[in-house]
Amino acid sequence: MNVIIIDNFARMNKFSVSAILCAAGTSARMGDQNKLLLPYSGKSIINHCVTNLLAAEIDELIVVLGHQFEELNDDLQLFSDRIKIVKNDEYKSGQTSSIKCGVSAMHDDHTSFLICLGDMPLITTSHYDQIIGHFRSKKHPDGNMIARPIFQGIPGHPVIMSTFYKQEILDCKDREGCRNVIKRNTEHLSLMRTTEKCYIQDTDTPKSYKSLIDNNL
Repeated sequence: MNVIIIDNFARMNKFSVSAILCAAGTSARMGDQNKLLLPYSGKSIINHCVTNLLAAEIDELIVVLGHQFEELNDDLQLFSDRIKIVKNDEYKSGQTSSIKCGVSAMHDDHTSFLICLGDMPLITTSHYDQIIGHFRSKKHPDGNMIARPIFQGIPGHPVIMSTFYKQEILDCKDREGCRNVIKRNTEHLSLMRTTEKCYIQDTDTPKSYKSLIDNNL
């Protein structure tokens, strides 16, 4: 009996990460093309993001799809046994709906969740591990941490949170992300200051895509 109690305590207190990749949006600013399916360095943008995340220090990867679900689902079949794909039927209501889908789908025992964007292929495995490591290194008396990167005063992604904030995320009324959740809990927020611009470089317009391709030549 004593052994079971100790094992359960250790399991509940073991640090673990559910990564949530938001990939459900309409790509409206890109025009007629789905930005996540655009080619970059030999494969699609979303393929890069999934590959980089799977090699990071995470315990599960939840990919939230919505717009052009079938096309994106087909593109990710290579990873079908290593990721959890969730369909967001409310994707037109904004990014927060995808975050909520991901949080709802995460494993109950995991102690934190990493909110990632599907149009940021320049964030490599080492970048994901860097913010996770920063989060783990910062201690707050009640353990309810939030961490995010910041580049030249601009907050970036991914954002990692303790699962303490799970219900607050699910109750969030914001449309495009959960900024107000962070604002309400700034005393628990740790900013990881960085000189790497990739943490704020998404690919959501033809101009940003051209820059991505040109810089990869």
